[in-house]
Amino acid sequence: MRKALVLTVIAALSFSFAACSGGQKAAEPASLDKACLVTNQAGPKDGGLNEASVAGLESVRTAKKAPKTQVYEAKSSSDYQQVLQKAVADKCSIVVAVGAQMSEAVGKVAKAHQDSRFALVDARPTLNGKTVELDNVRPILFDTAQGMFLAGYLAAGTTTTGLVGTYVGQVNEFTQAAASGLAEGIDRYNDAKGTSVSLQGWEPDGKSVLAVGDFVNKEKAGQLTQSLLDKKAGVIVPIAGAASEGTLAKIGNNRDLGIIWVSADGARKHPEQKDHFVTSVLKRVDRGVQAVVEGSTASSDSAGAWVGTLENGGLALAGYGAYDSKLTPQLKEEVRELLTQVKKGQIRVQSSILQGE
Repeated sequence: MRKALVLTVIAALSFSFAACSGGQKAAEPASLDKACLVTNQAGPKDGGLNEASVAGLESVRTAKKAPKTQVYEAKSSSDYQQVLQKAVADKCSIVVAVGAQMSEAVGKVAKAHQDSRFALVDARPTLNGKTVELDNVRPILFDTAQGMFLAGYLAAGTTTTGLVGTYVGQVNEFTQAAASGLAEGIDRYNDAKGTSVSLQGWEPDGKSVLAVGDFVNKEKAGQLTQSLLDKKAGVIVPIAGAASEGTLAKIGNNRDLGIIWVSADGARKHPEQKDHFVTSVLKRVDRGVQAVVEGSTASSDSAGAWVGTLENGGLALAGYGAYDSKLTPQLKEEVRELLTQVKKGQIRVQSSILQGE
């Protein structure tokens, strides 16, 4: 069942990338006079996608690739469309929007302003809830499943309870791919070691999925974390953006609890709880934003999705930090070997959004 759902998701994504790269003509190149970015309601200091996206725009400014840059902050989800329209009215050469929660607003505004250029971080635009391909919108995506595969193997080798827990913000094709990559890594460990480490909170058949419902509700994330702790999860891997911080509030007296963060470096963002972070799966959002913004003036660099991978450095596994001494040399070496094999294409993660490309 797991493989069946993964293949369904991959098929949909493969169709999307084909349409994005071969079926449509990219917008004509334009000058880069003013590069703009709209953060979602989590705010520019969310420690995740927003903050990293702002850093990418700052790199554009520092490199003097755009005379002007500006960050617009949406205070609530009801502001998204209005703020995007404000950026267009302010004559931004390209407008970068952040997160899946802005997909619908980007779809509507981009369709209404086809002479304007847009980019969307970690998502693709939608209209009426359905994914669409628009000539003037370039998605900035991450093949998170690759990193989550490594995280799953590491989590399985780290948990002292035989159980790994996870939850997602919203169930979409990208969180599906990430959670399925995590499951693949755990399966790989079990096959290699003859163990039976289980994953709680995610089943590809959709019958047992823990989801916050959005990417900002830390209270709900905390409740999901508690349910995983009640089931004796030894390692928890939240895939829920800013809402993931709800997990940290539930650490309490669980001194042996390991946490694997997604998107940003959790140990750096939360140094007071660094002892709990096994590692982090890093989305190099800043690199993606910088590459897409700077490439928006060249037609050859502005068509199709930009996808961050382990191979191109858009995705990475953070160091183990304070957790290093708890990991066996053998486990660390096995993860290094798997990392190399994934980079070289010797291992193809089935839930990768690039599978079949």
